[in-house]
Amino acid sequence: MRFHLRSPLTKYLLAVLVLLVLCTAAGAIEIVTHAADGTCPRATDTRYRVVAGDTLSGIAVVHGNTVEQLVSYNHLANPRLIFPTQAICIPTSTLAPGRITPMSREQYIAIARQAAQVVGIDPGTFVRQIEQESGFRPTDEQGNPLTSPAGARGIAQFEPDTARGLGINPDDPVQSLYGAARLMAGYVKQYGSIDKALAAYNAGSGNLTHALTICGAGWQQCIPAETQRYLQRILGQ
Repeated sequence: MRFHLRSPLTKYLLAVLVLLVLCTAAGAIEIVTHAADGTCPRATDTRYRVVAGDTLSGIAVVHGNTVEQLVSYNHLANPRLIFPTQAICIPTSTLAPGRITPMSREQYIAIARQAAQVVGIDPGTFVRQIEQESGFRPTDEQGNPLTSPAGARGIAQFEPDTARGLGINPDDPVQSLYGAARLMAGYVKQYGSIDKALAAYNAGSGNLTHALTICGAGWQQCIPAETQRYLQRILGQ
């Protein structure tokens, strides 16, 4: 079949094609503007940077949104096409509330397993880790966020600065479980093994780096005794 440039059908198809290109370009300009300069429409919005393994549905769950809300707010042409380092703006008006929605222990364990699978770490190990952190209890007996003497909060026992760095609310169990899984995946990539990742989570990456520098292959002997017990309980070492 041949098309003639002067035929009505060809002119119609060209007009449709030009319109599609212009619409796509307009959407792309808005997306690039947000992602390139790291700004969001409102100063109170949360800016989340996509990491490898993220899905828009997972980001939506963590931040108390729906996929449709994030697609609309960020002018995303295809919710399945997000890429590492891309900026996703989380509208403040739809962020998960500060109060904690009660769930059963079984539900929290299921969420932990799902979070681990999303980022590519062993679900069983991650479940045992959260068991050590809080026993899957996000609150104390009075219903207040579970808080350690050192100030770590919630089901994953996040320090406030760490939680802020991840862009999560440490008192929200779902956000915390996904955030903890994401942090663990980052530590595994950085240090090369799950035992080192667990040590970094418990003792801090600075203490682990110091132990590796001073003791090398015998690094476990140079981490705090509490962290040694932490590894034993989770890994059975």
